[in-house]
Amino acid sequence: MNKSFRLLALATLFAITCPCAALAQTQLQTETKPGQQPAETPNAVAPEVAPPADALPGLEAFVDGIVEGAMAEHTALPGIMVSVVKDGQVVLLKGYGFADVDKKIPVDPATSMFRIGSITKTFTGLAVMQLVEQGKLDLDADVNTYLTAFKIPDTFPQPITLGALISHRAGFEDGALGFLFQQDPEKLESLEDFLKNHMPARVRPPGVTSTYTNYGMALAGYIVQLVSGQDYASYLEDHIFHPLQMDHSTAREPLGAGNPLSISSELEPLLATGYIKGPDGKPQAQPFDLVGAVGPAGVISSSALDMARYMMARLDDDRYEGGRLVSAETSERMHHRLYDDRPGAVDMAYALGDDVVEGYQWRWHNGGTTTFLSDMTMYPELQLGIFISTNSTDGGSEVSGQLPKLIFKRYFSPRAEFKAASPPADFAQRGQKYAGQFKMSRTSYTQLEKIAALPSVSTFTVDADGYLLQAFLGQTIKWAEVGPGKFENTSEKLSGYAGTRYLYFYENDQGEAVRATLPLSDLVRISWWESPTCLYIGFGVALLLSFTILLGAWRRSGMKVQTKGGAGVWAGRLATLAATSVLVTVICVGATAASVASNPLALLFNWPPAPLRFGLCLILLIIALTLGMLWFLPRIWARSSWGWLRKTHYTLFALACVFLLFMCLEWNMIGFKYF
Repeated sequence: MNKSFRLLALATLFAITCPCAALAQTQLQTETKPGQQPAETPNAVAPEVAPPADALPGLEAFVDGIVEGAMAEHTALPGIMVSVVKDGQVVLLKGYGFADVDKKIPVDPATSMFRIGSITKTFTGLAVMQLVEQGKLDLDADVNTYLTAFKIPDTFPQPITLGALISHRAGFEDGALGFLFQQDPEKLESLEDFLKNHMPARVRPPGVTSTYTNYGMALAGYIVQLVSGQDYASYLEDHIFHPLQMDHSTAREPLGAGNPLSISSELEPLLATGYIKGPDGKPQAQPFDLVGAVGPAGVISSSALDMARYMMARLDDDRYEGGRLVSAETSERMHHRLYDDRPGAVDMAYALGDDVVEGYQWRWHNGGTTTFLSDMTMYPELQLGIFISTNSTDGGSEVSGQLPKLIFKRYFSPRAEFKAASPPADFAQRGQKYAGQFKMSRTSYTQLEKIAALPSVSTFTVDADGYLLQAFLGQTIKWAEVGPGKFENTSEKLSGYAGTRYLYFYENDQGEAVRATLPLSDLVRISWWESPTCLYIGFGVALLLSFTILLGAWRRSGMKVQTKGGAGVWAGRLATLAATSVLVTVICVGATAASVASNPLALLFNWPPAPLRFGLCLILLIIALTLGMLWFLPRIWARSSWGWLRKTHYTLFALACVFLLFMCLEWNMIGFKYF
């Protein structure tokens, strides 16, 4: 039972967090093994660029080794494109493999258009600031000031502001399954309808918890539409794409002829095909993912050359040849975060990730769809920008997440030598207030999708040496206290979700540590009944007792058992039905986990799957049967001819069903709580 739930939840979490995949990578090989070549890979395409003679020497050969090694290792990774800019010039622009395998179309970094996913959010943040500069928007204004077709509920006294939206501080719950992506244009909602029909609950006051949210950025883009009088795609074309000569970028999708929001006939043939790893280990083409309903959060398709132009503008204080995207004052404002509660940890600055890596400011965003993974990394002080995109999920997260780091490490040295911090001598005695279980705030709280949070729990303990240990997603991270509520990662090699140098804890009025920072999603303390372990125990105990109830019923069915009175007969029947329902419910969950294991991304389009829907119906039946068992419980003990062992068995099973239902209620598995 435990394994089935974990499998389902892990697959679900991957489906939701694919835009954040670069935070959880493994190390890539930096050179191709002898004799290894990607199958059917054309010669890499490298348009003419004119790098300075001394800019990053040997870069092309270095990147070739990494990319070609990754493509040789991952047989379902057909195409990659890369652009690197330094000091206002493109120093590397190259495409590898195929944009379309069946048609043998090679990746052309100047014209091939890959989906950049959540990197779109950085364009949305820039669009918001353009309108702020014009006086049409106010970052401190209640977003309801601009909304007319619907309003955000006033769940908390503090209103959600535009500044909170583009900083991922709105306080929304998260969600994606069954509605974020579409593959049929006829089912694609408008941006306005999507925002009305899939509004998440407000679960925390705005401005406090950092929780990455697609809905929040889509709402910010919708407000851009309302205030500018243009649809989102047209606004980007007029105010960002055309000024930067990003001629092979679009926020439109192939929606069919006659749809005013559809991509142009000139650009549609340039859209690369997305792939997953097929059963035979080869690239398996997938339909085009339609995300226009939440477009400002992840709709853009772009070329490596266009993204180079975008990075050069952002690195040059938003200047381009002949003008500016925003004024110098606004650009300077965007270099700093709107919230200053975690100066040493990863946070968002006007929709761009912001951190300090090896002593240098690091501005970044990554993104993904079900088939494309991309990463954009910029170091303003070095005037260095790196963009990479892949058209497959097979190894795409590894190469897109690691290539920028490897390039940085090859050409630049840390500003200070790393020296692991040591914990204070007394921390082992006073650090227990930080111990306990915390879950990621980026999850659903009111919908069935909450089960996606099952594997996202961190367990903090304090060891005998005074280090704070964090067990999270298969990693153990060792932290040392370096200030009140501030901890430093003691690992020199930062990787995965351990890739942030500092961790901050925040206390409530009673001095209890209730929240901690994490890239893109804070950690929030959970009570014992919110622990996944309790859910596993609830199902496990109920399942075990169900087997024994059914075993007893089967044994008695072959015996001539004389019963006195009706209570025992009806109580036994209810228990047998309840045990059968529990067993079938577990089978439904197991079937769901098995189907997810074979195709994790299917949940994005079919949620909840049929077996899980049937299981939800059975849970309602279990409620009725449990109430019946509880009604008979005192009568069994008072008047039944059962022996004390069977009475005890029946009582334990009834109580196990009560606990199981309490767990189902906690995890939104009672009722049909999904969009």
